[in-house]
Amino acid sequence: MKRLLYIALIAFLYSCTQEVDTESPIGVVELSGLFVEDFQNHSPEKRVNEMSEWIHIYPEEVDLVLTHTGTNESFTLSYDPNNFWQGYQFSVPVGDYTYLSEVNGEMTSPFLPYSASGNLVVTDQGAELILEATTDYGLLTLNSQDFEQAEVNAGSGYEDFFSLPERNVHYIYLRNGVEGTVRASQGEESIEAGFSMGRYQHSHFVPRHDNGNLNVVGLELGEFSLEEHGISMGEEQLRYIRDYEGNLYKVVQIGDQFWMAENLRSKAFCNGDEIAFEPAGDGWAYLDGADYVYSREPLFSYLNNDPTLEKPFGLYYNSIAAMDERNICPCGWKVPSREDFEELLEFAGGDETGSHALRQRGTEYWRYPNDGALDSYGFKAIPGGFLSVGFTEWTYPDHYFYYTFEVANFWTTSPHWASSGLPIDHPDFRMFEVEHFGLRSEDIGGYYYFGREDMEQVLGFNIRCIKE
Repeated sequence: MKRLLYIALIAFLYSCTQEVDTESPIGVVELSGLFVEDFQNHSPEKRVNEMSEWIHIYPEEVDLVLTHTGTNESFTLSYDPNNFWQGYQFSVPVGDYTYLSEVNGEMTSPFLPYSASGNLVVTDQGAELILEATTDYGLLTLNSQDFEQAEVNAGSGYEDFFSLPERNVHYIYLRNGVEGTVRASQGEESIEAGFSMGRYQHSHFVPRHDNGNLNVVGLELGEFSLEEHGISMGEEQLRYIRDYEGNLYKVVQIGDQFWMAENLRSKAFCNGDEIAFEPAGDGWAYLDGADYVYSREPLFSYLNNDPTLEKPFGLYYNSIAAMDERNICPCGWKVPSREDFEELLEFAGGDETGSHALRQRGTEYWRYPNDGALDSYGFKAIPGGFLSVGFTEWTYPDHYFYYTFEVANFWTTSPHWASSGLPIDHPDFRMFEVEHFGLRSEDIGGYYYFGREDMEQVLGFNIRCIKE
């Protein structure tokens, strides 16, 4: 049986009429993005391939089919892969599903053909789905300012490139393994070049001039830049990032900053060195007589020492891991400084307004009523509280996690004003001199704060990475 679900954008804040089995528990699935591995663009100066800035072209409507593995019932929704800013949500009976979404193409195509498939578990708490797609295609482009017309011969005669006047570019997607000829024309003059297409390859052809003169004598591979095509680098160009282990994270632009919209889950540094897992407890710190002994190794743990809570809460790291020069964030990203968080908060409106703008809405994670939370920029701060292994008046024996559902805490790389300035491997280095940033729910007082470890406790916090 196939049921067509009528999809509503999340911003509408109401559910549409759907034909579902009212006797079965229902879960809401949020379809929130499409991820395709970066295309590689030839960089002639560096003689290597680098990530292409190209923004893919997709059809305006693509189907996603979910099939319940128990009942074999299928549910179909249509979505626009060019627009995920508001997200899509739909309701289905809870259970285990397989999903498939495909865009098929011929040898050449005006859209990027792709396929995304996998498994999805829908509970009464819902499920989030980011389509991680693969493609068997590459891309050819030329500047329309350089050439009035562009054609390609992939073995069955010449056909025109597709044009995007708003980007000043001619383009065409071609299947992996296709070989042929590109012909570009300006007036009555035309020039040609051969090509061989590979998967995830972006070949951008530019004019080749005669010994520095203005005479165009051929085509050569060049570097593609969005800014040259009237598009500034912004939130449309950077939507996801992977860490060393391959974990995928949403990215949002807030002001001039690019932030992860999820808590870090990496168990390795940028260079691949592993970070040790240590359950919250004596492995983080302990009392040896009157002496307070804490681990000097980078550590992580899970909320309540439960690996199933890794997402969405992320991992809890000690400050040694946050400050390590090997960089716990994906390469090209970093653990934010206090100044980074201050800039974020100021852009979001400061104090009360900024706290409201950064906290995730609703009471799925924040304690009721979570009044005022707007999540205006998609930062989606969730209240993981913190891990504490210490010996203070307010901590409890064998209890290590505090203020979950009430406070969102993130490490910074800023030392406290009283820092001795000693390197992290110095025997007198004090972890408690590293600051963290917190967002509070109003019912426990205040809106945000900066804090630090002290000599009587070792803390574990979440991390939100920022682009360098």
